[in-house]
Order: sequence, then structure tokens, then C-alpha cells
Amino acid sequence: LLIFQNALSGSFPSHLGNCTNMKVIDISGNKQIRGPIPSEIANLANLEKFDFEDTGFTGVFPEELCSLFENKEQNLIGDCLRCKCCGNCL
Repeated sequence: LLIFQNALSGSFPSHLGNCTNMKVIDISGNKQIRGPIPSEIANLANLEKFDFEDTGFTGVFPEELCSLFENKEQNLIGDCLRCKCCGNCL
């Protein structure tokens, strides 16, 4: 899903967690996407890259996603969110 810099707004749809074959989500540059990152994204076992840099996400990074990217941290790109599992800004 490559929809970077498209002036999207609203919340990120949690039902995308049903797209289990998705490998890349790049929604970077969509500053009007607001709210939390849905924990359902952790259902995407084949997800290799998640780029949410320069978006309006708020809140805590879902712990479920930490395990998904445990060995792929270089492919997790985003703004500083509180992260219970890593303790660092992403």
C-alpha cells in the first residue's frame, strides 16, 4: 500500500489488518492522518515495511506491532510515539 504524500485525512482504517498478504505500508507525508495506529496492523504477518513518518498519529505504539518488527526495526519508520515495548522513539 503506497499512498505517501496524498493529503489523506482521518483515522487509519483498522480493517486493513485483514489484508494479510500486504508487505508494505507507506503512508508517510499524510499529516492529516490522526489518532492511534490500530493494533490490527499486527495481523499482517507478511508486513516487511511500515513507514508512517510525518503523519499525525498519536498515542502509544501498539505492543503487538513490536513483535512483528522485532528483527526488522530498520523497516519501521515513523515519528516519535511512546513505545512500551522498545522504550525509544521510532
